[in-house]
Amino acid sequence: MLKRHSPASARRLGLMLIWLFAACTTLSGYQYKKGNDLYITDDYQEDLFLWGTTVNFDGNIVGDIITGGRIVTINGTADGSVIAGCQRLTINGEICRSLRCFAQTLNITSQVDGDVVAFVAEMTLGNDAVIGRDLAVFSSDVFIDGTVNGNAYISGGTVTIAGQIVGDVTIKADNISISPDAVIGGELNYTSKTKANIAPDAKIAGDVKWKKKSKSSDTSESSGMIPRPIGAFWSMIFLGGSLLLGIALILVKRDRVVAITEEIKNNAALDGLIGLAVIVVIPALLILIAISLVGIPIAVAGLAVYLLVFLTAKVLVGITIGLLLLRLLKKEGRISLGWALLVGMILLAISYKIPIVGWVVYFVAWAIGAGALTMLLFRKKSTTSTIT
Repeated sequence: MLKRHSPASARRLGLMLIWLFAACTTLSGYQYKKGNDLYITDDYQEDLFLWGTTVNFDGNIVGDIITGGRIVTINGTADGSVIAGCQRLTINGEICRSLRCFAQTLNITSQVDGDVVAFVAEMTLGNDAVIGRDLAVFSSDVFIDGTVNGNAYISGGTVTIAGQIVGDVTIKADNISISPDAVIGGELNYTSKTKANIAPDAKIAGDVKWKKKSKSSDTSESSGMIPRPIGAFWSMIFLGGSLLLGIALILVKRDRVVAITEEIKNNAALDGLIGLAVIVVIPALLILIAISLVGIPIAVAGLAVYLLVFLTAKVLVGITIGLLLLRLLKKEGRISLGWALLVGMILLAISYKIPIVGWVVYFVAWAIGAGALTMLLFRKKSTTSTIT
């Protein structure tokens, strides 16, 4: 981990945990809507899970929105938080709490009363846009023309600030520009290879501090991004992605998730051995397939499935760990899979950071989850053959 950025890392981790709790609490009560072209114009008094190629929300909701798809547009009012994973996200309506986003492009033209955390390729905060609290964005291109009423942490390639940021600004980027209309109410701390292009008319109330990024620091930072077993930045990306995947699995294949968690509880050792074989054999098989030119597309598709199994396996093991722990605390009654997902993934994330042990936990979780998936698949095929 990068010790010199520990305050910012702690802040981002805190924001991520807020996002995790918000996401899991929505699983207790929600409406699920999906379709290729999904247009929502009604009003809702509970949380919504929206999935489609094109999603347009033009209604009003007292609750949270979890959405995924190719193009997602929020035109209505959400009296809660919005969590989105999509290719293109546009926020034209008001979000009364916070926004969490994984997307290729993000465009905000309206008001978000809470925090905004975004992992995107491109982000634009429009001239009339207002973020009520803090902004944390990780993106190749960032353009801020609106208002951020809290602090801002920006990590990207090209960053341009033309609006107002009330608090402190921390930037880590290759190219930084502060336009004449920019207003920064606190300090500006930035890390880059060259000095930022700060217009003389730009208003910066606090100190301006530049830390030059040299080739040697690039090397040290790159190595620091991969501690045990991955760096803080990538840990949050995988944690967020694992959460979204876990939520999707619970909502779409709840019975299958329960079946796999029971399999892991009852046969963890056997599942681990089978998973170990899967982990070793499948890559070797894909390499053999890829040797022939005709087999390359098949090998690429197989690799994609292999990576998906890798992510799914960890999520399922995390849910199982969460269920076991929550059962110890709650002897009777039904345990929410959403809370189990949250608790299990946090425990795994913490375990991954322990020297040496982290790698072992990482590998064992992968093996057990992959083995459980394989066992369930074979049992399903065996049952189908018997019926036939």
